[in-house]
Amino acid sequence: MAKLDYRANNPRWGYRGLVFENWENFSLTLGFLSNIVHYFGQNGSTVLSNSIQILIEQNNQQGAWGREGRILYYNSINLLQQNLPDLNNVNTRGVGRVTCRINSSEYVRDLLNDFNFQLIGPMQNRTTMLVIPPDKAFNTVRNSLNRILISNNTSSKTINTCITMFSNGWNL
Repeated sequence: MAKLDYRANNPRWGYRGLVFENWENFSLTLGFLSNIVHYFGQNGSTVLSNSIQILIEQNNQQGAWGREGRILYYNSINLLQQNLPDLNNVNTRGVGRVTCRINSSEYVRDLLNDFNFQLIGPMQNRTTMLVIPPDKAFNTVRNSLNRILISNNTSSKTINTCITMFSNGWNL
């Protein structure tokens, strides 16, 4: 179930990971990730079009700890800092065209389970699978977010603010 704290105790790096400051920031990020124009290889006219890719890397097939859910970010680090601070707070260095990456297997799993994101794969190396938003993502994901907030006994005022923030993230 969606939550604000996705930190985990990794045997190698200790207790770290993605944490959302509040449900409003969670909603903003979710709105951003739900809009396909933000994904690498897509054409769009928003500030952050063509900026991300969400992957599940089958690292367990290469002898590593297990599957790793990652958000790859391709745009300016300044835009990430300004627009998606919670993702920026946990980014690690990227390689090649990737500006940075955000590792959070549990968050990516919740995108799949709670918000109907879809898994597509395998890609060319047969160990990586793409995660993309569902069809009719705006309504599908927004309605799922609304249900989760209600089930968490979130106030009506906060729910309305979160839905606005979701829309703001969608339009980044």
